[in-house]
Amino acid sequence: MDPDDRIRQLEAEVASLRAFVHEHLGVPAGRAPVAASETSSRRQLLRLAGATAVGAVAAVAVADTAAATNGVTLAGSATTTTSLTQTNYTGSTGGDAFLFASTSGYDGASSFRPSLLSAKTNSAASPNGMYGLTDVANAAGVIGEASAANSVGVLGVSTASAGGVFNGVTGVSAFGSTAGVSADSLAYGVTTTGNRAALRLVSARNTPSVRGDAHVAGEIDTDSSGDLWYCHTSGTPGVWRKISGKTVAGSYHAINPGRGYDTRQLAPGNARLSTTNGPLSFTVAFGYAAGSATIIRNPLIPSGATAVTCNVTITRTIGAGFITINPYNVGTTDASTINWFGTDQTFANGITVKLGGDRQLTAVCSGSGSPSAHLIVDITGYYL
Repeated sequence: MDPDDRIRQLEAEVASLRAFVHEHLGVPAGRAPVAASETSSRRQLLRLAGATAVGAVAAVAVADTAAATNGVTLAGSATTTTSLTQTNYTGSTGGDAFLFASTSGYDGASSFRPSLLSAKTNSAASPNGMYGLTDVANAAGVIGEASAANSVGVLGVSTASAGGVFNGVTGVSAFGSTAGVSADSLAYGVTTTGNRAALRLVSARNTPSVRGDAHVAGEIDTDSSGDLWYCHTSGTPGVWRKISGKTVAGSYHAINPGRGYDTRQLAPGNARLSTTNGPLSFTVAFGYAAGSATIIRNPLIPSGATAVTCNVTITRTIGAGFITINPYNVGTTDASTINWFGTDQTFANGITVKLGGDRQLTAVCSGSGSPSAHLIVDITGYYL
């Protein structure tokens, strides 16, 4: 081939390569080729044209490599505006549409859970598959949303540990039109633990049994008074049973019997209980040695106990009368706890009575004339 024709061919090839780079890869086309001076030798022109062609081919190769490495060449279309960049996947192959992997060995086409965007790793240097972070108020690092039936906004799965771990001022904050949190497991649906408490129920609503909304059996709720309720029959509002609260006795705890009070050792001046002396208030928090004012059990019943079971004994009676054992600071005699009908008698009776104050009771003597007796209270159990 004639050298001049060869030079023109090479220049045309360089121009074609530059146009390809500019159109497909966004690389600037650069300056127009420098015209060869008439004083240049044909060999220099051939070298210049050859070098230019090689440079253009290298630019194409490098640009193509960078495009493949950075994932620019996609089976879809890209749209860029001043506010967003959108890439639409239009492929029909199942699997992970866009896969970011920290190491080789992953095949997006055979993904266990096909996803539009997938991040996979088995590298200790990059152990986390995906991380979301925001420093903007009222925002979220990761958001999952689902609108189709039986779909899930965010799904966490683990075959060796926890499917999801949430750390924060509030670990999990959930809201749902049907259920805020729904959990299912082959073992425990929900397991909770906390340094202060494992679970806290909060409600500012009225007692469930007086509400006008529908409920189903199995619901547990609390009200604004702090009472805990269980719904055992579905309905509007359903049938509820109070299981705990400030006015509920609690569970019964039987204990080894202990002497909780004895006027013969503990009453001021060892005074008898009488109509003249008036009501007598005393605590049953401690256990005393029989026939002594020495405390041998502290406490006999714990703080917070709501009621006790006890044996009430009267002895060394005078006249005829009765004694009423009331919660602390209640001075009425609407009911009789134990009665006597003569002097120097001894009787005992077992009762259950509500506590008041700090594990305290109040005893009131009543009857015709001026009856009196010594009082002994032995505790056999408590409610808490």
